[in-house]
Amino acid sequence: MTIVDTDIPRAEKGGALDELRDLYRTDAPRAPLELGVPASRGRLVIRYGPPADRSRLSAVFRAVQSGGVLDDYADVDLIVDCAKEVLRVTGPGPHDLAPLIADDERPVRFDKDDPRLGDALGFEYITAREAARKTFKDDEYPLSIAGHFQSLVEWLQGYDDDAIERVEGESAARSGA
Repeated sequence: MTIVDTDIPRAEKGGALDELRDLYRTDAPRAPLELGVPASRGRLVIRYGPPADRSRLSAVFRAVQSGGVLDDYADVDLIVDCAKEVLRVTGPGPHDLAPLIADDERPVRFDKDDPRLGDALGFEYITAREAARKTFKDDEYPLSIAGHFQSLVEWLQGYDDDAIERVEGESAARSGA
């Protein structure tokens, strides 16, 4: 018996209970994780998805669960690996987001070979890790990377290869890839 199979009185069906039931469905698609960048004062959002390199996930989860120490840059590396796009906020709603560079169809990411992020925000970088650290302004906002990392680890829990492939497919369909 699954949560979807349980009998919920008709008066309680709909709304919040349907949303709660959907959270417990194992085949339910996951929306990408979107988190604001504190240094941008509400103007930038990072859209996260499953990591391209899934091999790092197990080590990160084990370290977090055991209270172990992560490599010096494991938090930034996971953020870089899972960040699918840097977006700008265009309005007050949670879905009022647009590409950072309006007339470019390619998503802006933390990418050492793509200078568009630095050009748009006014800084230079050599590595993807440096691009992320400068976007988060971690010298002024030292906990912002840790906050994104913690939210990302929580969001990634329960991902298996099938779930990751479903989300990647949905992401590609949304972006027109």
